[in-house]
Amino acid sequence: MELPITSEATGHLPGRIDDWLALAGRGLFGFDWSLWAGPYLRAATPSKPLVVDELPEELRQLVVLVEWPTLQLSELESVEPQSHCPCG
Repeated sequence: MELPITSEATGHLPGRIDDWLALAGRGLFGFDWSLWAGPYLRAATPSKPLVVDELPEELRQLVVLVEWPTLQLSELESVEPQSHCPCG
């Protein structure tokens, strides 16, 4: 939440998604899931997404651990992480 607000945020899920909208306002996509109930669903989308190189170094080191370069988050309505990484 220390990143500057640089984007308009669009919500995609019903209910209270204020946290997801706050992250999308900072250029991050938000995906949420219900415990043990299917894929992660797109919760919020930024109008101006960040790219990894724009993140502070400390955050960039964490993000690259779960980076999926073959996916375009802007085109996904849902995602199943186990399909894209060895999650155990």
